Amino acid sequence: MYPFTFDRMPPDGSITTTAADMTAFMNAHLHDGGPILSPQATARMHQRSFTADPRVDGYAHGFKERTMNGHRVLMHDGGWEGFASIMMLVPDCDLGLFISMNSLSGGSPEMQGLLDAFFDRFAPERAAAEPDGPDTVGAARPAEPLAGFYKPARHNATSFEKLTTLLSPSRLSVDDAGAVTFRGRTWTPQADGRYQAADGERLVFLAGTDGRRYVATDGSAAESMSPAETPPVNLGVLAALLLPLLGAAALPVGRVVRRVRRRPAATTPTWRLARRLAVGAALLGLLFLGGLIGTVVTLSGEFLYGVPMAFRLLLGVPVVALTVAVAATTLTVRSWRGGGAGVAARIHQVALLAGMVALTWFLWQWNLLGWQGAWT
Repeated sequence: MYPFTFDRMPPDGSITTTAADMTAFMNAHLHDGGPILSPQATARMHQRSFTADPRVDGYAHGFKERTMNGHRVLMHDGGWEGFASIMMLVPDCDLGLFISMNSLSGGSPEMQGLLDAFFDRFAPERAAAEPDGPDTVGAARPAEPLAGFYKPARHNATSFEKLTTLLSPSRLSVDDAGAVTFRGRTWTPQADGRYQAADGERLVFLAGTDGRRYVATDGSAAESMSPAETPPVNLGVLAALLLPLLGAAALPVGRVVRRVRRRPAATTPTWRLARRLAVGAALLGLLFLGGLIGTVVTLSGEFLYGVPMAFRLLLGVPVVALTVAVAATTLTVRSWRGGGAGVAARIHQVALLAGMVALTWFLWQWNLLGWQGAWT
C-alpha cells in the first residue's frame, strides 16, 4: 500500500491535478489551444521536433509521438509510487484519452489492453500519415543489425550514475531468419530495412558519425555497449577480486596449525604484514561492493533529490582500500627476496594484488574512484 506523495522534481513532471482539469487541458490542445494557448503556440507544440530516424516515431515539443492504428498520437506518460498515468491526443480524430491507474511497475498489460481496445473502437486502423512540419533527424545513418548488449541512449557518462547502465542492460540477438529479439520481444524484418513487433512497434538499426551503433524504436533508443561495459566482462573482473579472497580464508587456519605444532613462522615480519595488508585491502573492496549493492536496493529512491550522505561516505572506502593495497604492494616487493614465503603464498599474494588492480579498473570504468558527481 503506497500513500499519495507529491513529486518534488519540477519541471519534468510534478503534475498533481484532477481528471476534469486534465480534460480541459486536452480539449484546449485539440481546439487550437483555446483558451489556454494561442493557435500558433499549439501548432508549434504539436510539430515534430526530433526523430532518430524517419522510419520511427519521434518527439514534438513536450509530447512523445506514437503511431497507433495508423494515427499520429501525441502523448506523455509517467508515474510515481503506486500508480501510472498516460495522456494521449489524436488530433485527426478530435480525440483525447487520460488514464491514471494503480501500478507498481510504471504500467501494466491491463493498461495496454485498454489502450488497444479504445483505439480499435474510436480510432480504427488506417494508412499512417506523415507528421506535419519539418523534421530534425539525428545524424546517424541506417546500419545492419548488430547483436550484443545495449544501454539506454539517455544515460549519464561522467558521474557515478554511469553505473546504472550496468544494472539494466538489454541483450539483442539475431536469428538465422533475420528476426531480432530485443527487450523480450521479437521484431521481424520489413522491406524498408526496419523491423516490426507483433503490436506494430517499429525498430531500426543506426550507426553514428563516431562509429557507435544504436537501436531506435518508436518508444526509445539504445546504444551498443563496449566490451568493457558488458556484464560478462565486469563479472569476470570482480571474480578476479573475489576468488583470491576466498583463498585468504585459509590463512588464519595456517597460523592456528603452526601454534598448535609450536612451529615458528618461516616468513619475515615484513612479508607477513604485506600479506595482512593485501587481505585487508581486498576485504575493504568486498565491503564496498556489498555496500554498493545495498545502496542500490535500499536507497535508490533517495538519489532523486540528492546524493545520500551514506553513499558519499561509502565512496571513501575504495580510497582507503587502494591506499592499503599500495602499501601492501610496496612491502611485497621489498620482502619478495628473503621473505621466506613459499611458492603457493607468493602466487596467492600476487593474485590478491592483481584482484585490487581489477577493482581499480572497475572503479575507474564506472566513475566510482573518488567522488565524481557526489557533491554536486
